Amino acid sequence: MLTKYRRYFVLAFILTALWSSMNALANSLLPNFLFSVDHLSRTEISQMLTVYSVVLIVSAFLGGELSERLGRRKVFILGGVLGIVLSPVFILLEDPGNFTMLLVSVIGFVTVFGGGGLMAYVNENFPTNIRSTGVSLSWNLGFLVGNLVPLMLVFIISNTSIELFGALETISMIVLGGFIVVASYISHETRGNMESE
Repeated sequence: MLTKYRRYFVLAFILTALWSSMNALANSLLPNFLFSVDHLSRTEISQMLTVYSVVLIVSAFLGGELSERLGRRKVFILGGVLGIVLSPVFILLEDPGNFTMLLVSVIGFVTVFGGGGLMAYVNENFPTNIRSTGVSLSWNLGFLVGNLVPLMLVFIISNTSIELFGALETISMIVLGGFIVVASYISHETRGNMESE
């Protein structure tokens, strides 16, 4: 795998790490932000997170279905562009008025939409004889890195101020979205690989 399919492995790992980072940033920091900055009650936060979770499911399904029709790369790129374009929603969340639910829904949608076809991409990336090794390494290492990103952001916030969450999250989404677009562009289309084996 690390000789003949090194490029495929690296791209699968990178895209997994980027998409898991984007999702983990919102999952990890959103509840605390709603409590500390927006001063919502625990009941209100629970309601927001319920809607957020439902939107995640719908978004992942929609992204996965579109990747079956348009191709994995196109949906990854579209998802990265949406992450960049909609990143200011985190700044708007600092003073959301009556739009908290809408903004939380947008965050839920944008953080997983492009990654809806990610599992299929990772599986289709490798031939049958090394698929289990390639998938497990790409997936587990990618999620390891993806879950370290929020920790770094929490470290920065804890040494500055929770009020910087919106700006830091926006910058993070722009950077992650940019890397997703670049990695997806230089990647290869995998849709249909398993059917052709």
